[in-house]
This record gives sequence, C-alpha cells and structure tokens, in this order.
Amino acid sequence: MRSDMNRIVVTSGPTHVDTDALIMACTRLRESEESLSALIASTRSAQDHARLGIGLSPTAYTAVSAIEEVASLMTYLRAKLSAFADSIAYCAAIYSGADSRAVALLSSTHNDSPIFNLNLSQSNLKEPAPGFPMIAQWLRENTWDVRSRNLDVLSAILAFMFGRSDGLTALRFERDLDAFSFGVLHPFGAWRGVPGSSTKQVAGYAASWSSGIGALFFGNVTGVEIQTGSSSGAGRGHRIIKAVKEGFAPILAASPHTPFALSVLSIVGGVGQGVGAIRLHPTQRVVTPSASDIRPAMSAPTPISTVDTPLKPSQLLESLSGLKSGGEEGQIKIIQHSTPIPSDASSPGGSRTRSSWSVVIRGTQKWSVGGSNPQDMLTNFEGVAGRESDQSRAVLEAMKMAGIKADEPVEFVGHSQGGIIAAQLATSSDVNQKYHVVSALTAGSPIGGSQAPSQVHVLALENTRDLVPALDGGATSQGVTTVHFDGQTYIPAEKQGQNLVAHDIETYRNLLGDIEGRQNEPGLTKVKEWEEHRTESLGLTEQTTSQAYVFDTRRIHD
Repeated sequence: MRSDMNRIVVTSGPTHVDTDALIMACTRLRESEESLSALIASTRSAQDHARLGIGLSPTAYTAVSAIEEVASLMTYLRAKLSAFADSIAYCAAIYSGADSRAVALLSSTHNDSPIFNLNLSQSNLKEPAPGFPMIAQWLRENTWDVRSRNLDVLSAILAFMFGRSDGLTALRFERDLDAFSFGVLHPFGAWRGVPGSSTKQVAGYAASWSSGIGALFFGNVTGVEIQTGSSSGAGRGHRIIKAVKEGFAPILAASPHTPFALSVLSIVGGVGQGVGAIRLHPTQRVVTPSASDIRPAMSAPTPISTVDTPLKPSQLLESLSGLKSGGEEGQIKIIQHSTPIPSDASSPGGSRTRSSWSVVIRGTQKWSVGGSNPQDMLTNFEGVAGRESDQSRAVLEAMKMAGIKADEPVEFVGHSQGGIIAAQLATSSDVNQKYHVVSALTAGSPIGGSQAPSQVHVLALENTRDLVPALDGGATSQGVTTVHFDGQTYIPAEKQGQNLVAHDIETYRNLLGDIEGRQNEPGLTKVKEWEEHRTESLGLTEQTTSQAYVFDTRRIHD
C-alpha cells in the first residue's frame, strides 16, 4: 500500500517554524488554486468555441487540441497546488502542536483557532468534531468555560471510537486534553506548566485511585510472576518479583471534575495505553517458586521457537502477532539474533556469532485495573504519569531471564501501551547503565515524557486520527524522531469503517512498509537514518538467525 507524502511530517529535535508564514503561504496557494480554476473554466469555454469551427476551418482541430493540452496542464497544476497547500496546512498544525508557546496560546482560545480551521482538502475542520456535533456547536456558541472544552474532549473520543476521526482530531484532542487536565488541577492551586504536565499529573492521580480500586476488587498486589520455557537453560525459568503497593491518593476526591476526569481517562486508556500501580520497593526480592507453592499454576509456558529475523522495522510490528490476547496472563516476546562473525587471523577457521536482541511489548489486554494481567488500565495510567509499573518491571526481569548481556545491543519495540513501556525503558538512565540500548520503535503511543539520550535512537509513529498518542497532552520530547501521518490511506481495506481503526497496529505497519519502499524522499531522511542505525547497531544481515522467548506474566494478590 502506497500513499502520497502530503500528510506525512517527520519532526526531530529542536525546530523553529514560523507557523504564521505557513498559514500565509497556504492562503496564497489557495488563492492561486482559485485563479487557476477560473482560467481552466475560460479555457474550456474557448475550446467549445473552437470546436464550432472544426467544420469550417482545417486549423480549428489543431486549436482544439492545443487548448485541450493547456487545460490539462492547468488542471494538473491546480491539483499539485491543492496538494501542496494541503501539505503546508497539515505541517502548520503539526508544528503548532509541537511549539509550547503556540499550544499555550491555542489552549486559551478555542477550536475556532486558524491553525485548526485551515481548509484541508480531506476534511472541513470548521465543522465540530463528529460525535455530538449539535451539542458541541451550541456550547461553542454559548459558552467559553471549561465545560465546552470538556465536551470537545468527549466528542473527539466518540469520533475516534466509532472510526469517524479526521486528519487533525488527535492534534486538537492533545491540546484540549491538556487544557481539560489543567481545569481538573486548577482548584488545587496548580499553575500551567509545559504542555502535557497537567495531563501527566492527572494520570498519576488516576493511577493512585486505580491502585486502590484494584486492591478493593482483587486484593493487594504482592508481586509479579514471570515464566518461560522449561526449568533450566538460558531464556528459561520461573521468577517472582516481590513488591509493595503504592499508597492510595484521594486528592481528587475534593474536585468537582473527578468523575468526569476518571471516566475520560478510563475511556481513552482503554484503547491501549499503559499503567501500573505497583512501585518498586528498595527491599524487593526475586525468588524462584518452590514445589510446595500452593498458588494456582500458570498456563503451560510457551517453548522457545525459531522466527524470521526482522530485518525491516515493519517486521518488528508483525512480531507482535501470535501472542495470547485478552487472557488472565500477559505475554512479552524477546527475540535473540545470532549473526556469524567472519573469521580473521586471530581465529582462523573459528565459528563465532554476535548476539543482539529485540524486546517486543504489545498494548493493553485488559480494561480493568489491578487484576492478574499486568497489561491493563492500571499500567496505562502509570505509564502516562511516567511511573514505574508492574509491566515495566516484568519486562526487565524477562530480559534477565533471557540472558541478555551488558555488551549486547538491545532494541525496544512496542505498540500502544507497549510503546510507552518501550520508550520508558529505552530512555531510562538505569536501564542504559545495565544494557547496551541502541534504539526504540513506538507505534501509537503517548511518549511525550521520554527524553532520549544521544546514543539511543527513538522513532515514534503517530497517526493524527489516533487519540492514543495524544494522551500525553503535549508534543514528543527532543531527541525523538516522530512521524506524524494521516492514517486514512493506510487502514487495511477489510477494516475500513470499523471502531478504533485509527489505532489498529496494521495501520502503523502499513505506514512503515510504505516508508521502507520509498527511496531518496527528502522528508524521510531522519527515518532512513534511524533505520540504518538500527540495522548497523544490531548487526543484522541476511545470515542472521533468530529465536523467540515468550514470557507469561501475572500479578500475585494476597
């Protein structure tokens, strides 16, 4: 599947863009487009007159042909101008969302901001977001307080859930969610900080509340259990990470916005982002269960298997398939790559291999909080808040069980909640001290709080129709290469019109496949650099062989 580049924008590092200039350029292009339309109409009229003379003069036919050629060229030029204007308008919205000052300004105005009302060819952004259009429009016309903003958030959620989001829905939602979160915190004397800070705080409160609710329904969490393969050998074993539960924080109880805040965060988190209510305790222990352990047994562990080496980034997202979904246990996949090292003078005839690793983490599997499956809503809230979670701790323990050495290159890959965890671990100073982390790939994940160190190359894919990457309430941090794209053309044909389709992993996989098939695209330079860095750092070649370890995980309750 291929698409044009009009709705793909790659950002990386500190960038300064005059969005007013972009808007002015877009306006002028639209004016030129209208002028061309008038010229085309005049040309067609002249062509009609020329046709009347075909029977009277032999040169009339030549004139008709010449006019047709001119009209076709002007039509082609008009299409190019329209696409160019659309692309500039899309870029203006992206860069406005990435600029802290612009976001702060837009948050204090409303959805009638010129940034979001640019005339994009595929959507009329002057119309209210689908969902409750009449109610939303009435509130915009009659109110200017936070209630209108709250409805904008809800309207965007409904549009996204039912597959009706447009190409800028996520950008508007990101701005509105940050403003909404600030409204929740304002009664407690909070001050507006950088975009996303309020959203992060509200997610933290929701995580604490969810921890208490989970303990009420499922019992206190005492640890996380991880198992794989059989009882011995590299990549095999059975471990329990002991932990203590974080205290229940009732701070939101006094806020009149609490019910709506929790409901919104529950809805959006339920689409696939991450959270954990268990905090790492200084005295945590890792133990091996004994035969006398009376806890209910986990399902039979998945054996180690040989898999195709993911030479292309799109294959990484494919590697998420085949894992169990929606059960009482979570699953993590770790892929070991073994690449032959050519013999040299120091080891003639010797057979050596170099190991590298892909840690693959999928999204949310349970929409409850604090149950046995750590890939749940509790982990979502924790992840957005920037906290440690049961899932992140389980991934780190699985890496130990897989036998990853400190000098062996590692990449993290994740979709939705998995992307949050992947970015957290890949950019963690503690993790980088223990492992040789080289890259990370996230798809449809809110990772605005992750600051990537210089040696770790992070690529983030964000569909501007997908609300999940916008749940951080702010732009992606510096050091992260972000691909913003309108995913409409990348939705699998068989899934067109389905609910939550903008967040579908196949949409992101199709985008990567399209990018991989493009050569010498100036706008994709940073993506190609990331891809080359990944391949070179992991040492992947056609001779590389790979095997997968699948780890089953679950929370333990008292």
